[in-house]
Amino acid sequence: FLPPDAAFKLELKAIDSNHLQAQFIVAPGHYLYRERIKFETALPAKLETTTLPAGEMKDDPTFGKQEVYHHDTAATIKLTDIENNLVSINATYQGCSEKGLCYAPIKKTFALNMADTSSASTS
Repeated sequence: FLPPDAAFKLELKAIDSNHLQAQFIVAPGHYLYRERIKFETALPAKLETTTLPAGEMKDDPTFGKQEVYHHDTAATIKLTDIENNLVSINATYQGCSEKGLCYAPIKKTFALNMADTSSASTS
């Protein structure tokens, strides 16, 4: 089994001064649960909306019928009330291996400068 960070990679980058793109890279033989993808911001920034594409329906042995992503996918996050172009995003997501191992929820914190549309850092 792959370590969680190899099975499910997450990269965040600013698209413009109010939007982020969250790119999930899903390793072959793994899948992410759509409803277990969550983003939160630290104050004063507010998360207005998170847009995810439709997933595939799966009869999951652990959680029953679930919408999942078997391939790389991206979310668009709209933010408001950003001060000094700086924002901190807490991401939580969970997935499984098709071989039967379900990973514990993964939690990451990203510090981003919304004026820099090239990269993001995690902690």
